[in-house]
Amino acid sequence: MKIVTPKQAAIFLVSAGIAVQGGCASGPSPESRRANSLLDGGLVILAPAGLLLASFDRDGDAKVSASELEAGIERSFKLADADANGILRRLELDAWRERVLGDVGRTPAGAAFDTDFDGLISAQEFGQALRDTASRIDANQDGVVEFGELAFDRGLLDMPSRSRGEDRDPLTRPPPG
Repeated sequence: MKIVTPKQAAIFLVSAGIAVQGGCASGPSPESRRANSLLDGGLVILAPAGLLLASFDRDGDAKVSASELEAGIERSFKLADADANGILRRLELDAWRERVLGDVGRTPAGAAFDTDFDGLISAQEFGQALRDTASRIDANQDGVVEFGELAFDRGLLDMPSRSRGEDRDPLTRPPPG
C-alpha cells in the first residue's frame, strides 16, 4: 500500500495540472482549462482540505474513491483523537486542524464537525464533515474526487463572481441536494 503525504499530493497536483493538456472535439474540459491557466500564469488555488483528500489516495491513480475516502476519514479521526476515547473535544479538533490543514481557521470550519453543538465531535460527525467537503469538491458528482477537481482557478471567466453574490470556492458552497 502506497502512503501519500499531503506534501507529495501537492507536488503531484501541481505537476498533473501542468501536464494535463487534453481536449476533445467539443473543446477543452474544465480540468484542461484549469491546467492551461497554470501555463498562462493564472492563479490556481489548492485548498488545504483538498490536499488532505489527495492524501487519501492509496493506489496512486490520482483519484480518491469512496472506499479510499472512508479509510482516510478513519485514519484522520484516529490521528485527531489524541486520547483515543472515540470522541473529539474542540481542543483535539483544533490541534488536528492546525496540524493537517495548517491553521484552525481553514475550511472545513470547526462548526461543520459539531453538528449537534454539544461540544463533542463523534466519529460520525467528523466523517460527515469530510464527506460533505469531498462532495463539494467532486465537481461532476460521480462519487470519486479526481485530483483535477482539487484545484480551482480564481481567474477563470466561467467561475461565479463574488460581486454577483455567488461563491467561487467549492469548499464553502453548500453540498448538492
